[in-house]
Amino acid sequence: MTPKDGTDTREKLLLAAVAVFAEKGYKAATVREICRRAKGANNNAVNYYFGDKAKLYALIIDIMFAEIERRMAAMTPPPPGDAAPPACPESDYQNLILVPDDARRETAAHPVLDQSPPQARLRAFLFAYCATLYDGGEVGEQFLRIFSREMLSPSFDLAAMNEKYVRPQTAWGMALMRELMGPDVPDDLVRDALCSVVGQAAYYSFVWPVFRLAHPDHPGMGVHWPVLAERIFAFSMAGIAALRATYRAEGQGAPS
Repeated sequence: MTPKDGTDTREKLLLAAVAVFAEKGYKAATVREICRRAKGANNNAVNYYFGDKAKLYALIIDIMFAEIERRMAAMTPPPPGDAAPPACPESDYQNLILVPDDARRETAAHPVLDQSPPQARLRAFLFAYCATLYDGGEVGEQFLRIFSREMLSPSFDLAAMNEKYVRPQTAWGMALMRELMGPDVPDDLVRDALCSVVGQAAYYSFVWPVFRLAHPDHPGMGVHWPVLAERIFAFSMAGIAALRATYRAEGQGAPS
């Protein structure tokens, strides 16, 4: 995806910034390079539209986390017993860039999805998460590189990112896993199970260049992600059942 021809300097700056930050990282990226790629923008444009480089980067982080929340909120799980995959909205990074900053989703609230059984919620989450990571086209791939870099070597305010995004999303995931595993299972087991589920989806975002060399026949995550989401769901549900059964067989919890 490339900036549209026209006059929207702010949009062109944001798209150029995503590309530059993905390529160079926050520290090495320069305002001059961002403005050069946003053809027609002078070197004062970033300060005019965003305040400074740090605020521009913070906005990009916000957009990145908002995308999974947008997908989750728009998810329509299939009826009980229906094997069809959840209806997952298409990537919308372009429109998220245009959403006013104070209107962007910041918390985990999914009124339709949250009325579904826990199994349906886990399946829908995996489809939303995999789609967010792997189904965003060119701009989505750039966001993914920024995400991977931030997870491995944070340059953003970790405390702020935790409070604004990670904590509410983690609380939602822990509550979901608690429903699936039962009230008697200890928190550390619930936590590890949640990490195992999420880790299966996130794995490819960190190792894809090497993975692609080891598996040259792989079709690519842009087309494979729905298959991956379904397989992670099946694997995770079996793993959750096994952990729950093992915990109770050892006499540490109430029978189901």
